[in-house]
Amino acid sequence: MGLAAVLTGASLLGVWLPATGALAAESGAMMMIVVDGSGSMAGLIEPRARQSKIVLVRDALRAALATAGPHTRVGLAAFGHRHGGCNDVEFLRPPEPPDVERTMAPFGRIKPRGKGAVTLALREAAKQLPANAAPRSLLLIHDGADNCQQDVCTAAAELGAAGITAHVVSLGVVPEELAKMACLTQATGGRHFKVDTTEQATAAIGEAVRLAGSELAAVGMATAIQAGPAPWATTVVPPAPVPATRPAALHLRALAVAGAEPLGFPLRWTVAPTNEPEMALFDAWAANPVVPVSPGSYVVTAGSELVSASLSVTVKDTRTLAVPVVLGAGAVRVRVSAQRTAAPLADAIITVGSAEGTPLAVFKAAEATALLPPGSYRVSAELGLVRAEQAVSIVEGRQAPVDIAMNVGRLQLTAAGRDSMAPAEPALFIVMEDDPPRDRREVARSAASQAEFVLPPGTYYVVARQGDAEARERLEIGAGDLVRRTLSAATGRLGLLSDRPG
Repeated sequence: MGLAAVLTGASLLGVWLPATGALAAESGAMMMIVVDGSGSMAGLIEPRARQSKIVLVRDALRAALATAGPHTRVGLAAFGHRHGGCNDVEFLRPPEPPDVERTMAPFGRIKPRGKGAVTLALREAAKQLPANAAPRSLLLIHDGADNCQQDVCTAAAELGAAGITAHVVSLGVVPEELAKMACLTQATGGRHFKVDTTEQATAAIGEAVRLAGSELAAVGMATAIQAGPAPWATTVVPPAPVPATRPAALHLRALAVAGAEPLGFPLRWTVAPTNEPEMALFDAWAANPVVPVSPGSYVVTAGSELVSASLSVTVKDTRTLAVPVVLGAGAVRVRVSAQRTAAPLADAIITVGSAEGTPLAVFKAAEATALLPPGSYRVSAELGLVRAEQAVSIVEGRQAPVDIAMNVGRLQLTAAGRDSMAPAEPALFIVMEDDPPRDRREVARSAASQAEFVLPPGTYYVVARQGDAEARERLEIGAGDLVRRTLSAATGRLGLLSDRPG
């Protein structure tokens, strides 16, 4: 599949893998559909659209749910549609057997209004999925990233650890916000649909409902992005030797370029008869697999979402064949570190995009390598409010190193209890740029017992509120600094205690 194919239609950002084994759930598949009810959902997905995004979602869900399997349990939740605050999440229907009319009846209460509390909605919806159900899925339909200053990637890791798969349909989301959401599907093994037209939205929502309602649980996960050294520099899984005797089999190898060592990580492989290309004999993610076959002609395809190649082979007798599939790819290796200390930034969000800025692969890591077709790309790293970007050219058979040094500091705020025995009460932390001549501008906030902000070096003004009490402080954050502040509620008064490492 060429690069152009990846950029059209409902393209896949997080890599979803079909099951290589199957585990049927006794109670059927369990899913919660989470619908964005923030104010922007009242708009159009494209200028020529005849209905708002929320109406488009309603109609597409009604059609998709009509095809749900009889054993599927479907629930519905929404956010941002009542008072519109960052805690505005409502459960409209618990997971129950499919009934289109009963499921869609409360949908009319979703009136686009407020903010996009995406992260809180996902966490709360996950609580509605019983722990003993399998498989369990969330389907998020949204048109923007979380704007309540919550880290969706942290929630994604929690969902993945709990065995919950998240599928995402992004309606007309800009590249910068799309990149922030991609870790959700990567961490959980789900599928991410980016759609920009009414037709794409209808098809993507239908396919997402089908995936979320599947009664087969995916076993294992691999991605198109590999952490570590260049994939052809190290063979992680050496290919099996090709015997000269029976039984007949195809010993498959993927090569970045002709003459290179076989790649040692999983790729998507299919083997199908030449005259029946839809009847695959083998379809799985694997590293250099061996596929038994009978004499005949076959088409072998290997690749990922961004790189793919096919080869026709003929098996004449019971001898085995080595089948090298040349991908014609290069690679980009990205490393992200702190500017002053050179420490790896493992929580950075790295985006590999086209030259025009369309995200092709997004992941959370300090270092990673991605296979790409030759061409021009843009690589960006984002951490908190800090973003850096570089252009890179990919040449077939070569690895392009991209080292990004980010100028960041960290601010940790903690709410303390009123005495040493009392639990900490959550506080509302607000961080503003300290620029009095032009008024202070809010740059981040969080409601929690403890919060961490990643910020560019500079002067900031911090406000901390607990109930009716409030504390304020002006502070400096330098490159590489970790600045800690503790919010003390002793005797009903608040004070900020400084603990800044030297």
